[in-house]
Amino acid sequence: MRALRSIPRRSLEQGLWTRLRTAMLVLLFTGLIWWTADQSVRERRDFSVQLRVLKLPGLAIAIRSPSPPHEFTIRVSGSKRQLDAFERSLTTHSDTLDYRLPTADAVTGTSFTRIARDVIDQTNLLMESGLTVLEATPREIVFRVDRLDSKTVTVEPDFGSIRVDNWAVSPPRVTVTMSASELADLHGVLRPRIEPQLMTWRREHPDEREFDIALALTLPQASIEPASVTVTGRIIQLMETRTFGPVPILPAVPVSIQRKYLVEPAGEGEFRTDLSIRGPRGRIETLLPDEIRAYFDVLTADERQAQSGEAITRRIVVVLPDGFELEGPAPEVTFRLMPRHETGDGG
Repeated sequence: MRALRSIPRRSLEQGLWTRLRTAMLVLLFTGLIWWTADQSVRERRDFSVQLRVLKLPGLAIAIRSPSPPHEFTIRVSGSKRQLDAFERSLTTHSDTLDYRLPTADAVTGTSFTRIARDVIDQTNLLMESGLTVLEATPREIVFRVDRLDSKTVTVEPDFGSIRVDNWAVSPPRVTVTMSASELADLHGVLRPRIEPQLMTWRREHPDEREFDIALALTLPQASIEPASVTVTGRIIQLMETRTFGPVPILPAVPVSIQRKYLVEPAGEGEFRTDLSIRGPRGRIETLLPDEIRAYFDVLTADERQAQSGEAITRRIVVVLPDGFELEGPAPEVTFRLMPRHETGDGG
């Protein structure tokens, strides 16, 4: 006890401080060693992401390829800590990366291609992560920059397979803001599909015919004001599409051509085709094959091509009972006019 008391107070404090400082240095260097080790050990990990281009004033910037929702598989490398943090950020942002187009690329009326890896490397979350983008699939991105424009258009719902009478839209016109070139393609009419909502309404109101449905309006890379309309009307009939065939296709041949030529298919095959026909549900099941007529016209002017041996392509005409219609454009047939003496037909 006396020996302890004989140690000067200052010496005791200096000894304790030296030990404490040594311990702190050991902890610091240990942390540095662990941090260095963490940085030097790099891992690779794959992620599925979607790319979104941020808006620029007055411009419509679209990704033309790949098609929406612009999905990519990327391979990145970094420390486990960085990769885990990036994975958490992706989850928070719904697996979406935001990209701001450089000013040099923001030229109206241009399309250009960029390497996907380079673009994704410049997105918000990747720039913050410290990760390196090694690969991106698809490999290329096609951008389109256009002038942003607005136009008031008429809303005409697409009722699909449901026949509707006395329909109305409120408000009947909306303002669409989007790429000027794509806006021109609307030709002043917006045709939103309403068939799924009507089918749901029918299941929920089986005994009713008059409907009143709120319809949300959406277009890729566009804003619509107002964003929804109310569609009213009366359901007359549910329509259904069925495929019939093979249906014979008869040539309608002028007498002057019949005397000299036979009409034969170009290449292998016959004058037959399958037809998708749309009609009232309940009646289309009873539509008979002999009620479906298909033919194509052979013209006197076709004789010029017959003399040169050229094949002739013509769209067929389909005749159906009232209440039925062909789904989509009519098929085409390709035929040749063969001189009768070459076919062995002396008739």
